[in-house]
Amino acid sequence: MRTAQPIGQAKSRLRWNGNLPKPGSGEVPYAKSRPELKGFSEAQIARQILDSKAWKEIVKPVLDQLDKERARPGKEKPLYSSEELESVLLYQRVCGMGSYKRARNALAGDRGEARQLLGFDKPRNRNRRVVKLRDGVPSEATVSRHRARFGERRRLEVYLALEQRLLAEHLALPELQEEARILNLDGTKIQTHYTAPIIDPKTGRTINDARVTAPDAGYVPQSAGPDKSGHGWNLVSITSTTGVPLAWRVVPLHASERELAIELIRDDYANRVKPHLKGDKLSVLSADGAFAKQEVRAELRRLGIVENIHLVSHGDTAQSKANATKNTAKRIRIQGSKTWFTNGHRELICACGAGTTIKRLGLDRNGKAVVRSEGTCKKCGSITITSGDWRKAQHPDSWVRINPQNPNEKPDLLMGNPLTFNDRIAAEYGRRRFGHHEGFHGALVSRFGLIKDKRWFRRLDEAKIATAITFCAMHVAALEQRRRRAEADADQAQAPPALAA
Repeated sequence: MRTAQPIGQAKSRLRWNGNLPKPGSGEVPYAKSRPELKGFSEAQIARQILDSKAWKEIVKPVLDQLDKERARPGKEKPLYSSEELESVLLYQRVCGMGSYKRARNALAGDRGEARQLLGFDKPRNRNRRVVKLRDGVPSEATVSRHRARFGERRRLEVYLALEQRLLAEHLALPELQEEARILNLDGTKIQTHYTAPIIDPKTGRTINDARVTAPDAGYVPQSAGPDKSGHGWNLVSITSTTGVPLAWRVVPLHASERELAIELIRDDYANRVKPHLKGDKLSVLSADGAFAKQEVRAELRRLGIVENIHLVSHGDTAQSKANATKNTAKRIRIQGSKTWFTNGHRELICACGAGTTIKRLGLDRNGKAVVRSEGTCKKCGSITITSGDWRKAQHPDSWVRINPQNPNEKPDLLMGNPLTFNDRIAAEYGRRRFGHHEGFHGALVSRFGLIKDKRWFRRLDEAKIATAITFCAMHVAALEQRRRRAEADADQAQAPPALAA
């Protein structure tokens, strides 16, 4: 099946290539606004995580072992088990609270749902000591000792494993299988109140040794802009079109996003997500120009994903618009053709301007994405550009074929990719990316408080633990939403015609 689009002529309706996934509603399944999740509180999310098979098989055995290590012959059993103490920290993170003090105040308040669901509604003060808050809720000192016993590295390992198991359960659903065909790659910063090392780029030495309080955090100067600068870490994630986190990494803020994206795709996505996807279907990944690296494109193609990543910014600033206009006006010759050219965006244009482009996208027998763009014109003839066969030559600028015998020649993979800067389908994927990002990013800010303002994270492992728990909560809420919707649909299907109407 083909999709044709006249050059420079607007169309009233998008025509989708049969192999390209068509965006659905894009509704975030874990959003509080979903009608199926009405009344599904943070305490219920925490309780479902605790009751899940994944928790019982991955986390509980480690906590039970911790209790064995705590036990002392001849001494009373501790007031709280390690699992109970961990449950309040889980509840704290699901609520997006920055400190256990806030979580304890919520648990000890007059509203008892969370206290009852987590099992802290019974007095435990054996010695009848004076208590300042409701008896039965662990003190800050008790929880602090638990954190020290558990250890960050041990805690991180179990939550990473838990998040992976919940993701696998989620990916088993047909809904997420289809949603995961449209992917988005984004980075967002996790700021810290503490101070990261500031490295002199000329000498490679730390210039603020005496003030460093977060040694494995990163620093980006203010000149990079408010969205990128500060002290902390960068959360780079691949998410579905509905904002479900699929693969992610947290790294120092100054780390290269492009290099990280290669590892994220090659290792995390390939091992965490790809094995769970059924059927050989082409996927699309959208990202901004920060990830416009040939190696990123090559890794995506290898996994059956065509990239929607452009070299020129779509920003609204005067500079961005001027740059886009300049590249649209360019004409670059193509070796072997006198009537077809490309502009700076790698978009095919014929000499008379009346040509039509056709998208050809699919998978080969090995599941690798095969991408080409065809141009047809009654006056200028036709041309086929297969991505991976062309490189840019200079003096003058032109497109020449790759010499297969020369390993030093590297292809420009954007040449031949029909998801170009001015392509309307590429624009639709980009628009959906911004919409999904608002839902995903908004949940991380306002609901889970992971990236809201600065956090009291001193170490990288703290940021990773918080991220893993947050994504566990997202998966559990999304799974519950899908379960409730499926039940409602089944009830609707079984209802008499009059009631169904």
